[in-house]
Amino acid sequence: MEAPNHSYLTTSFGIRRLLCCLALLFAFTTTTGCDDQDTGTKKTQEVFFEVTYINNAWGHQFKGFLIDKNGKIQTFDNPTQWIIADPQDGLTMQQFVENLAKTKESSVQVSVGELEQYAAKIGSLGNANFSKPVPVSVDGGITTYTAYQLSADRQRYLPVLLMQTGDLEIHNLNPAAQETAVWLAGLAEKVY
Repeated sequence: MEAPNHSYLTTSFGIRRLLCCLALLFAFTTTTGCDDQDTGTKKTQEVFFEVTYINNAWGHQFKGFLIDKNGKIQTFDNPTQWIIADPQDGLTMQQFVENLAKTKESSVQVSVGELEQYAAKIGSLGNANFSKPVPVSVDGGITTYTAYQLSADRQRYLPVLLMQTGDLEIHNLNPAAQETAVWLAGLAEKVY
């Protein structure tokens, strides 16, 4: 039996054909990889949303809830050593795990379909366009409505402010952010 002849790889035409095939294969797998990575991020993201109320006017009040990947609402009320997300740097995955350990599950839950509907909007949100801060009250505290984008390459949850109400009101002008903020405000009424 004679050894196969691979001389076509050494010709200029054969090398070009091989490089074209490799380039097409690379282009296809990178495009597919992005889709898989996005799907993987959604599957591995532990927390999608947070609502927080803070008031230091008459003692320290700090409470709120997180919505996890299963639609469970995890509440907190004056937890010790809660790690607040830095607006630019966010939270590491480990920091979120530490925060989740200080929560308790609410009887209110979000259906998987509803969670998927709002979680799908997170990728289109941004921290670019906000209304001007408007002072509304004094000593009433501040409630923030936040979505989290998981940056897989940085291994961090990056906060996106959707809305802030209370003493100083700020609104994210992105329509998806506004819709999501209204939804979270409705959930907050059910939880509290």
